[in-house]
Amino acid sequence: VGSLLRSPWVWPILLFAMTPIVVARQFTTDRDFANWVTNVRVAANVGSDHRYTLVNALGSVSFETPIDAKFAAGDPSRVYVLTRGGKLFGLDYPSGANKTLLLDIAARVGYVEMENGALGFDLHPTFAAPGSKGAGQAFVYFTEYHPDRQVNHLTRYTITAGDPAAVAATALPLITQGRNNDGYHNG
Repeated sequence: VGSLLRSPWVWPILLFAMTPIVVARQFTTDRDFANWVTNVRVAANVGSDHRYTLVNALGSVSFETPIDAKFAAGDPSRVYVLTRGGKLFGLDYPSGANKTLLLDIAARVGYVEMENGALGFDLHPTFAAPGSKGAGQAFVYFTEYHPDRQVNHLTRYTITAGDPAAVAATALPLITQGRNNDGYHNG
């Protein structure tokens, strides 16, 4: 074994063989490293030589980390967009005009990375029907992050015209599930 370890080819082969183990361990224990790897993977798959490209359906309107978009039943003229940071916007479709912040739970969501943050939402089937029982009701699924724990939530909010903080105060928790402090598989 001693003479084998002195061979100039053994150490590069051992380093090469150990690299996946080291990277996997670093990926699962260091969130900054995991985020860096994710960014590299995404960047490697974006380019102009692909058969399909993404275009902004709302012209020049943009969002910071959009995660979900929906139309209210029976109202194709308005689209609702949720960002991972916990902001729900409504805007005219397809022009993108009248972008309005409807709900802001960013402080509740906290630090967003990996698979944490606001992960999805849905609108009550009668969301856009004034006077109905479900008028203005939106259901948001998000992970509330704390350095020592995480909590997954499914919460109902009543979207009304006015202050997004007042809308946040309408929160009706439907599911509250504590979980280990892990940024993965929150959906």
